[in-house]
Amino acid sequence: MNRCLILPDRAVLLGTVTALLVTACAVFGSVRGTWTGDCDFSDGDYGGPIFLDIVIEQDLGRRLRGVATVTIPDDGIFDVDLDGERAGGGIILEMTIPSGTGELALRFEGSRDADDIEGSCQLWVPGATAPIVGRGELSR
Repeated sequence: MNRCLILPDRAVLLGTVTALLVTACAVFGSVRGTWTGDCDFSDGDYGGPIFLDIVIEQDLGRRLRGVATVTIPDDGIFDVDLDGERAGGGIILEMTIPSGTGELALRFEGSRDADDIEGSCQLWVPGATAPIVGRGELSR
């Protein structure tokens, strides 16, 4: 009789642990892989989008590493390295772009919802005292 009373408690515990693991995988699961999207600066001084093709090669828990192909209309296509991190519930990706107008720094900061990451972008251009701010979106 004692065994029958223990089994339901174990089943409840196992069900709770399984639910927590499934939730953690959905929210904190690996972001490794290919992401495509843009940073849209059309509301700011820059005046247009920057297109991103990103491959996150390493998801080391908090640290992210990868490469990106950055397309800036009227400036060129640039292959760059990227570094990133998980911060709170969000993801931050940073890259330096050696464009024809000088070295640009791009920061993408967003929240992940399954196969989409949405958030904000900051573009630092040479000689600027503040970044140009826009909206960003990446999808698998």
